[in-house]
Amino acid sequence: MSGRLRQVSTLQQGFTLIELMLVIVIIGVFAGMVSLSVGGEGERRLLLLRERLVDNLAIIRLESQDQGRVLGLQQMPTQTGQAAGYQVVGFAPTAEDVAERWPVASDFKMQPLPDRVRLQVTPLQNRTTQRVTSRDAQIWQDATTPQLLWFGNGEATPARLQLWQDQQPIGAPLYVSATGQVSDDEQGDAP
Repeated sequence: MSGRLRQVSTLQQGFTLIELMLVIVIIGVFAGMVSLSVGGEGERRLLLLRERLVDNLAIIRLESQDQGRVLGLQQMPTQTGQAAGYQVVGFAPTAEDVAERWPVASDFKMQPLPDRVRLQVTPLQNRTTQRVTSRDAQIWQDATTPQLLWFGNGEATPARLQLWQDQQPIGAPLYVSATGQVSDDEQGDAP
C-alpha cells in the first residue's frame, strides 16, 4: 500500500495545463483592471469636472430664483498667475459705470479649470445689443453682459456650454433652456 501512495504522490507533482492557463487568465484580468484604472484617471477627472459644472448651473438657477436676483455666468480666461475658469456675477442696476454693472456675486466662489481646459458658452439666440425685459429687471445686453443669464423668475438665456481640453470636447455639450433647465440636448433631456 505504501508503494501505491508513493505512485500517486509522484503523479501529482506539477501543475496541469488547465491550472497554468487559469493562473495566466487571472493575472491578465488583474493587469487589465490596473491599466484601465491608471489610464482612465485623467478622463474620469475631466468628466467629473463636467458633472461639477452641471451641479453649479443648477445651484445658480435655484439661487437666482429663490432670491429673485439676476445672475450671470462669466468666463474667466487664463491670465498670468491665474487659471482659466468661470464665476457668477450679479446684476447691479444702480451702477453708473458700465464696468461695475456686473460685480462678482460674493456668495459664489470662482471655479478654476485645470490647465489646458476652457469653457465655451454660446448663446442660442441672436445676441445683439438689446434690452432684455424680465419680471423684475431690465438689462441692457452689451459687451459686458455675460452670455448666460438667469433672471430671478425661472427664466434664462438659452445657451450651449462645452468644456474643451486641447481642442478636444470633454463629454457632450450642455444646454440651458429658456426655463433655466440644464440638459444634454436642446430638447431638454436631462444630463
